[in-house]
Amino acid sequence: MKFRTVKSLLPVIGIDDGIFTPRTRDCVPIIGCVMKGASHIEGFLHTVVQVDTAHLTEQLLKMLQFSKHIKQIRAIFTHGITFAGFGILDAEYLSKELSIPVITILDHYPDYESIKRALLTHFPDGQERWKIVEKTARPIPLNAEKTFWYHCSGIDPQTALKIIRVCQKTGYFPEALRIAHMVGTLFKDWQFKNTCY
Repeated sequence: MKFRTVKSLLPVIGIDDGIFTPRTRDCVPIIGCVMKGASHIEGFLHTVVQVDTAHLTEQLLKMLQFSKHIKQIRAIFTHGITFAGFGILDAEYLSKELSIPVITILDHYPDYESIKRALLTHFPDGQERWKIVEKTARPIPLNAEKTFWYHCSGIDPQTALKIIRVCQKTGYFPEALRIAHMVGTLFKDWQFKNTCY
């Protein structure tokens, strides 16, 4: 997607997971916060996935496609590409399917060797999961101290950075992503037992 200008009230969504217990088969809430820029909350989306789900991308795609907000959203923010443990987001695929750029924010540089080792050791489909991680663009520093990073799919890094900037209010995370994270922490995995899709 191309942007002639990046407006201050650009409609975006921030998506993050809730609190969960690792190495279980419990269910995890996924929260989406739809905002205009960094100031106007338009609504919330949610779905529920299993810890370490192999179907994360499809479930997020379904959540977004069936949302009444999907026609206005111009960018998708996520906190990393791993959700609910080792559910791996194929950001490139999600972006292509929706024709919306996906911008991922990280608060540390990923330890790719540890991720690869964990995936190949603990998951029968670890090689397929690792291929998604491997094809994802390597993160770019978001600040001079290199304590925050970002990567993007479906958009050039310079424009992605402009979008991040207009959507920030408190700290380096876009406001929609910060609020999605805060809402996600309200829920515990036991509240969603037997409700995974």
